[in-house]
Amino acid sequence: LSPPVKSLSWVSSSQAIFQAGTWACIWYKNVQNSTVVWVANRDTPLSNPSGALLMTGEHGNIVLLDPSGNVTWSSNHTQVLRPNVLLLDIGNLVIKEGTENSPTFFWQSFDYPTHILLPDMKLGWKLSTGLNRYLTSWKSSEDPSTGDFSIKLDHHGFPEIFLWDKHVKNFRTGPWNGMIFSGVPENVCFKAWCQFQLRYETR
Repeated sequence: LSPPVKSLSWVSSSQAIFQAGTWACIWYKNVQNSTVVWVANRDTPLSNPSGALLMTGEHGNIVLLDPSGNVTWSSNHTQVLRPNVLLLDIGNLVIKEGTENSPTFFWQSFDYPTHILLPDMKLGWKLSTGLNRYLTSWKSSEDPSTGDFSIKLDHHGFPEIFLWDKHVKNFRTGPWNGMIFSGVPENVCFKAWCQFQLRYETR
């Protein structure tokens, strides 16, 4: 998927861009081939890139409108009096209240991952709200619509990760033993370039 050619509106940081066209997506500026890392309206693309990406004043939500003014996607979660939209350098699109220095995110794209797990992004459940954060494949390299494959964390018993093909389990990591997923001991080699932490979110 190539970034939109015609810009409607955008939010930018020094490392990343959130921009709307047929799809509203985030990609990194300084990566070759402009790799797309998150797509907002992946299952509701605009028929043509002449809609509008807006921040609504009533509830502080980000909305994507089609050419007829119909909402095709919305963050649809916040009640913010003075919303401020920021795109962080790590690729996280956030809604804060008031100034950029506010530590609270009322909504963030990292809570709704698409096909890529980025640094500082979480995979799994937020037990207090029932939010389940998991990855789903694209239908093809040029179509970001939800594909057949997904990666989900099961928190029942000892947590472990499953790769699903629709409703069929294709792979399991084995339970987390405090350091690694026990069914994939070779994943210790990941320590050269990343670090996994398992945390229980109860609030």
